[in-house]
Amino acid sequence: MIGAAYYNYNSGDPNPLDSCQSCQPEHSTTGWTTKADGSSCDVGKICDSGACNDECLIGSTFYPNGALETGYPCESCLPGSLTSGWTQLTNGTFCGAAQVCNNGTCSTGCWINASYYNSDAPKPANSCQTCQPGTSRIDWTPLGDGASCGSGGTCSGGTCVLPGNPSYVQGIGAYMDNDTSIIAEQFSADTGGASASTYLVVFAAWESKSVVCGSPCISDSQNNTWTCLPRQPGAGSFDYAALLCYAPVTGTGGPNTVTLKTASTVPYISIFIHELNHVGGVDGNCAYANGGTVASCSVTTTVANELLFGALLVSDYDFHADTPTFVQLILLDGDLTEYRQVTTAASYPIRFTGDYSDWVVLGLALKPM
Repeated sequence: MIGAAYYNYNSGDPNPLDSCQSCQPEHSTTGWTTKADGSSCDVGKICDSGACNDECLIGSTFYPNGALETGYPCESCLPGSLTSGWTQLTNGTFCGAAQVCNNGTCSTGCWINASYYNSDAPKPANSCQTCQPGTSRIDWTPLGDGASCGSGGTCSGGTCVLPGNPSYVQGIGAYMDNDTSIIAEQFSADTGGASASTYLVVFAAWESKSVVCGSPCISDSQNNTWTCLPRQPGAGSFDYAALLCYAPVTGTGGPNTVTLKTASTVPYISIFIHELNHVGGVDGNCAYANGGTVASCSVTTTVANELLFGALLVSDYDFHADTPTFVQLILLDGDLTEYRQVTTAASYPIRFTGDYSDWVVLGLALKPM
């Protein structure tokens, strides 16, 4: 019996006021006895010198919750799982610089989509993305454009482009927000030329949707022959227009100044210039104007391994490419361009997403050589 009221407690019953004390008649029949260190006193807690703590007692040493085993950073005291030994940390837990836990071992590598990959390991089915734990331990890192891949291919935007398939090389953009009818930009590194089947693709936009292209609409200092698709005006009160133009490079490449001209002065005008190699011609195209959080039009390809090019003119700045399906190219004053490569002939959406906005979306499909 314990206490003035002579309560009867059975052997092993805990003290209602202190879970690290219990009735142990072999030690005392009239008072509480402190439990042995390491005894359970609550869920995920043990007794430590009479105090109930969330600790682990491993060997003869107490460790606080979250402590790591010396020399083994993927083993930890996690009393919610085990109070008498080390608990293996979850695979993918960061354990050191550029390192993650993998089955209890701290290894230099990546944990991506529930699988471990050694440093420099390629992404399955895409050798243009690799595990680079110094950059990211939880996602693939694209190799630089031009890196070798596949059977004689090169990487472009994180995708392996085999010889003869269209590939994006580079781009540049500019805009003017004062009254003008002409904007020109030097594309200073047009390096491909006819030998690489280089095409230039221009996304042009301006305020005042009633204004049409000048004559010529697009020209360049290399005297390439340009084709412009029909101008797409904005819908409703969105008083802007946009169009796509393209030209095969017939010379040897090199510095090139591309000029956009409208038929009359406009308050705002912009030009986005893109260089693409291994283009065998233009296939389908699309254009659509509306408003909403998704801007989209569909383009149809007729052969395998085409490159899809998309352009977006918006009234709101918070739109982005439809990644990871598309790779975002140029973002300028809220407007942007994107591309993706497709392997089969089909109908594909050119798609951008963002906050609600008025928009004009344009799409183009480019054939392989």
